[in-house]
Amino acid sequence: MKGAIRLLMCSLPLLMLAGGCGSEPEKAAGGGTASAQPGPEPKVVVPPSQAGKWKAAKISVQDKASGRTFTQEVALGADAPVPGTGLTIRVEAVLPDFTMGGGVITSRSDNPANPAAQVQVTEGAQPVFRGWMFTLFPEAHPFVHPRVLIRLVALIPA
Repeated sequence: MKGAIRLLMCSLPLLMLAGGCGSEPEKAAGGGTASAQPGPEPKVVVPPSQAGKWKAAKISVQDKASGRTFTQEVALGADAPVPGTGLTIRVEAVLPDFTMGGGVITSRSDNPANPAAQVQVTEGAQPVFRGWMFTLFPEAHPFVHPRVLIRLVALIPA
């Protein structure tokens, strides 16, 4: 019973985010999807207890044609080219226990109960995706691209 309640509590923020998911995503240059949410973008607040606790995100990249998958560490705030794709990933923020409400995105605790990373992907100089990726819910707001599948695997502590 406790497991079911925990799953429900972890799923609620994603259900709130899913409101804009029913329509076809906007296509961006290069075949990715642009994140376009109506209204003002929620403010990301990293709690003081989180400052400096996370240094990077581990990202999984799968080539859809060959099925080859590799993982790549992307430092928080840094650009990391994805070999052989022309794509660059930037991890803008990480939250170990993602929650959203009242126009604010933050972490409800220091425990990695719902790890998430705000990610921007560019192709050449053109942004093709900006959104949140979740380790527990990889299908929620995924980066869609004709050649690669990119997922958040883990947050890496400092």
